This record gives sequence, C-alpha cells and structure tokens, in this order.
Amino acid sequence: MDHIKNKTPRFGAKLLKLFLSDTEVDSISGDYEEMYEDLYASRGKFYARVWFWFQILKSLFVAVSVWLYWNASLFRNSIKILWRNIKRNKAYTLINISGLALGMACCILIIIWVQDEFSWDRFHENADTLFHVMQKQYDGHLTPVTPNPLSGYLKEESPEVVNSVRWAYFYELNLKHEGISLAERPIVADPSFFEMFSFPFVKGNPESAFDELRSMVITEG
Repeated sequence: MDHIKNKTPRFGAKLLKLFLSDTEVDSISGDYEEMYEDLYASRGKFYARVWFWFQILKSLFVAVSVWLYWNASLFRNSIKILWRNIKRNKAYTLINISGLALGMACCILIIIWVQDEFSWDRFHENADTLFHVMQKQYDGHLTPVTPNPLSGYLKEESPEVVNSVRWAYFYELNLKHEGISLAERPIVADPSFFEMFSFPFVKGNPESAFDELRSMVITEG
C-alpha cells in the first residue's frame, strides 16, 4: 500500500515518452522511481515531487536541445547542398524558380479575384436576397438591359418578389457649384432604390431622398 502511494506521477513519464526512446524512458524512469521512493520516505512527499519534476524538466530540456541541434545541422547541410546544386545547374534552377514564382503569382491573383467577386456589394443588409435580372439575347449572351414594365410585373405576379427597382445610366450632365464644373453621367432609379440597397448617407435621409420627382443624391467621392 505504501509503495502505491509513493509511486511517481504518471504524467511525468508520459512527457518523457514524447521526446525520448522507449529504452531511454525505461532506464531513466527506473532510476527516477528509486530516487523518488527514497526521497519520499526520508524527506517527504513535497520534496520528492519537486525533485522529480525538476529531473523531468531537465531531461526534457536536454532532449529538446539535442533535437534542435541535430535538426539545425540537417537544415544547414540541406541549404549547403541546395546552394551547390543551384550554382551547378543555373539554367535549370532559373527555369524551376521562374515557373514556381509564376504559378504562385497566378494562384494569388486568382484567390484575390475570387475573394473580390464573393465580397462584391456584401455590405447591403439584404445582400443575400438581392438579385440582378438579366435578359438572354437571341445569340445566347446575357445583357442587363430588360424591358421597363418587367419590374412592376415581377412584383405583382410573383409573390417571391418583395420589392423591385429599375435603374439606368442617364446622359452626361454638366454640374456647377461655387464655380466648380463637373461632367458626370448620373444614374436614374425608382424611389425604391434605397429601400433595397443600404448605402450609407453622410447627409440626408435615404427614406425621403426620392420624395420629389427630380430629387438627386450626390456621392461623396
């Protein structure tokens, strides 16, 4: 019964197994157990446990230091061999590195493009329920140009359509303010535009922006 109480903590042995071979663990564990039992009997449980964990940490430090040293040496030797191969086969190395760099650049550009496509206009509150209606032409390609009555028809005839808006680019206009002239091509849209799209307003109220027939909203940038 006393031998069971004096047994070394199991967690320490598990830590040793992570970094040492089975032979080393068996040898070290046996020595530690004998010393632990002697200290437990002569100096008490607390002193025996402190000594035991100190030995475990010391063994782990040595094992990790040796592992890092040998791996650093292997890495250094690998770098030397790689550099010698590069100097010996310059043309072949240039082709490989150029191909790798080109492939990585293409992958990065594709990832950036895909991320941009999936994040486009995602700041709108109703982004998941907004859809752009396209028209399929006789030759098979899609165009954003649709008949004017389609917006109201879809809203009246399709219960799935909660709201709709028509918008189109207008002719270029010359705007003047305090001596500054700007040539802009505005967008004309239905009053429901800001009911569907949640563009942030610096000034004004999006709910009353199109109350009047010739109302205009000017972007900040």
